[in-house]
Amino acid sequence: MKKPRDWWGNPDNSKLWIEQVQRRENQKGINTTLESQKIVISEIAKEKFNKILEVGAGNGRLIGNLKGKGGKYSLDINKELSSYVKEKYPHVKTKVGDIINLPYKDNEFDLVFTYQVLQHVPPENIKQALKELQRVAKNVWMWEGIGRVDYKHGAQTHTAHNGSWVWHIEEMCECSIVIPENENIVLDRQRLYKWKKNEK
Repeated sequence: MKKPRDWWGNPDNSKLWIEQVQRRENQKGINTTLESQKIVISEIAKEKFNKILEVGAGNGRLIGNLKGKGGKYSLDINKELSSYVKEKYPHVKTKVGDIINLPYKDNEFDLVFTYQVLQHVPPENIKQALKELQRVAKNVWMWEGIGRVDYKHGAQTHTAHNGSWVWHIEEMCECSIVIPENENIVLDRQRLYKWKKNEK
């Protein structure tokens, strides 16, 4: 059975993903893709994070557009997407890797964030993915959709890209929940889950 990592990790699909994002960004009117990107960037900009990693960075449109002097890092399972980010955003340090086995040291980052990535992690890997995100970071921010209907935790929503699930992150770790918004849109079907490591 094919897994989401088989689709997302396939170099042949990188061009399809880049083109799909560009089509969404070019839509007329209030563009929810661009507005949600603005929300992510502005939310992160409110804090003083020095070293930031985006896991599942795709074409780099988020990590590549973060301002500030701190280090910017991206990780993606797709080597072609990582190469694209490296070329388009030379200030971002890129790596290829898997969310369930991150190639970084413990507590290496002030912030690790994902944007609609955990929905592509299947049930057998979701706990390990969260454990890895928490291992390498002092703060983990996870933007995830809750679906158009009242999906239960762990419900599979569709089979595109070899599968997508709804994860209510607060059922797996202690975190705060924010419904992101700006002057144009409220992401009412999306949640920002903020987890912070307890410093002893």
